[in-house]
Amino acid sequence: MYRPSAACLAPLYPLVLLLAGCQGLPPVQGDSVHAKPSATLSETSPLEVVVAPIQNHAGSGVPVAMLRESFQKTLVQRRYSPLALPYVDRQVQNAAYRPGSLDEHAVLELTVEGWNATLWSAQNALEVKIQARLVDARNPGGSDLWTGKVDRRVDFGAQRQRYPSEELLLRQACHDIAGELLAALPMRDPSPARPPKD
Repeated sequence: MYRPSAACLAPLYPLVLLLAGCQGLPPVQGDSVHAKPSATLSETSPLEVVVAPIQNHAGSGVPVAMLRESFQKTLVQRRYSPLALPYVDRQVQNAAYRPGSLDEHAVLELTVEGWNATLWSAQNALEVKIQARLVDARNPGGSDLWTGKVDRRVDFGAQRQRYPSEELLLRQACHDIAGELLAALPMRDPSPARPPKD
C-alpha cells in the first residue's frame, strides 16, 4: 500500500490550515443588529428620507460627517431616496426644519453612543455603539417606523492593504458600519408611499 511521504504532503499543509480556518460561512450582514421593525413601516412605505445631523454622545474623534454620508448612501441601496445633506443642513441652520417641512416621508435619526478608536492605529479595529431610528415625518410623535442598534467591535485590519491612506480606510469603515446597521432595515417596498390616514 502506497503511503505518501511527509515531504510529498508538505506543500499541502498551508491549504489544509486555510480550510481548517474556514469553518462555517461568514456572518450574514445585519445579524449583529438589534432591530425592531413596525408594521407601520410597510403601511406608509416611506420614500424620501431626511438623514438628520448625527447626535454624538461619544466625544471627539467620531467622524460624524463620514458616518452621515455613509448612512445616506446606504439608504439608496435599500431603495430609499434620501434628501441632499447640504439642502437639509441649510434648513437646520436656519431653524426652519421641522419633521415633514421638506415634504419628506421619514427622518433617520442617528445617535453615536460609543466610539472607541484606541485600537485603530495598531489593529484598525473600532468598538462602536450606534442607535438608529426611522421616524414618520408626518407623525413624528407617533411610534417609530423602525429602530436598530449595533454594539460591537469591528475589525478592518484585513482591508488595510487595499487603501492607500488612513482616511480612505476610515471612510470604508464608516460605509461598512452603516451597511451593517441598515442591513436590518427592511428593503423599501417600491410601491408609492401612501398618504397619512386622517
